[in-house]
Amino acid sequence: MIDFKEFLNTAKIQAIANLLHPDEIAVWRSMCRSYSETYSTPLHLCLDGTIDGEEILLAVYEKQLDNFKEERDLENILEQIYTIEDPTYEKKKEEEVLDFIAEAEREEAERIKAGKLAHHSMKEDPTKKPLLEKPAPLELPKSGGINLAYLAKEEEEG
Repeated sequence: MIDFKEFLNTAKIQAIANLLHPDEIAVWRSMCRSYSETYSTPLHLCLDGTIDGEEILLAVYEKQLDNFKEERDLENILEQIYTIEDPTYEKKKEEEVLDFIAEAEREEAERIKAGKLAHHSMKEDPTKKPLLEKPAPLELPKSGGINLAYLAKEEEEG
């Protein structure tokens, strides 16, 4: 027989696993929870098929789009459409980004090796010292004194 603490820990582990690597069941449970919370419907009615699954999914997706703003969200919606149309879309897009980064790194390495400036506006200023050059050490005075006469004057006035 399983003890209560082990039962709790098993549920926590399953919830974490569903969060990190959701399978179809975890996604469905999430949709049912969302529907249940939004429409004050007992969760078991969603999970046991009393409510049509298509109705649950449509209601949840429509609710997610309630705050849709074309200028802000259109690109995200298009990305979702492209992903639905082509299951390899995300992988292709990721590969394109990685290729772009690799090409940029290669070009930057070539620029550095050739000693070229990153931008034409970064022309060298002959009056500026190189960044790696150490400044001359500051020479401290070897003699002299400090005039504290003003303190005596303030004391007399105060």
